Amino acid sequence: MEAVEAYRALLALVQAQKNSSGPSSTAAEGDDGINEFEIWQGLANLYSSLSYWRDAEICLQKARALKLYSATTLNAEGYMHQAREQTKDALASYMNALSTDLEHVPSKVAVGAFLSNQGPRYLPAARCFLSDALRVEPTNRMAWLFLGKVHKSDGRISDAADCFQAAVMLEESDPVESFSSLS
Repeated sequence: MEAVEAYRALLALVQAQKNSSGPSSTAAEGDDGINEFEIWQGLANLYSSLSYWRDAEICLQKARALKLYSATTLNAEGYMHQAREQTKDALASYMNALSTDLEHVPSKVAVGAFLSNQGPRYLPAARCFLSDALRVEPTNRMAWLFLGKVHKSDGRISDAADCFQAAVMLEESDPVESFSSLS
């Protein structure tokens, strides 16, 4: 639970910055680059990974209050719905995320994975979403993994093996922190 404490400390820092800059300040990002939206979003993701759904929902509400149309928040909502086996709501959240940001890779991967589990007639659509995710982000190991599963289900064993190999190689070199978050 050290991660939760770290997020709480960051939120306290954001609150202190808000208080010191006066009531007229409404910026979600402080002078030192601390983004309150990202903190709430990260805490929501953490609670989701621990299956603390109520806490995750509260954090997502806080994030949504700061940034109404966020593909990241909508994708997190989809993940929560999917974990609770609310498949229609999950798919709707993922599609709303893609409506907000057509290039949102986690949502493309989620939709592709979802469709791949719906039976053989959905495999072409799943392959399309996953291939498009890889077009945008060729190093997404989950896209490679699910594309491998789609190829395997479709009887394309050689293609599946190539995808699984790529997923394993990327997993071995996967950084602890996403490179995109370092910018």
